[in-house]
Amino acid sequence: EYQREGFLLFQQMLGELRQSVVRKLFYYEIPSAEDLMKHIEEEERRRREMEQRMQLVHEGSATSGADEVTQDEDSKSPDDQRAKMLAQKRARRKSKK
Repeated sequence: EYQREGFLLFQQMLGELRQSVVRKLFYYEIPSAEDLMKHIEEEERRRREMEQRMQLVHEGSATSGADEVTQDEDSKSPDDQRAKMLAQKRARRKSKK
């Protein structure tokens, strides 16, 4: 009984999906050339603004980049990080004794 009911619901869902797809295909409106050009111009403007913001962020981080580079060089691989942490832990233990 449950299988039959589930199968009927599945068939109903597929039928509604087909109907929805066909409706969207038949009622699709092709945008006018003016709308298309307006959309393209908006996208280009948005892209330029994002690039400008990225450049501003990059220029702002260039002054503080020297500190970050040395930190990145110290922690290149997980093994190096682990070895560094173990050395620090041993140094703390020795200083406590």
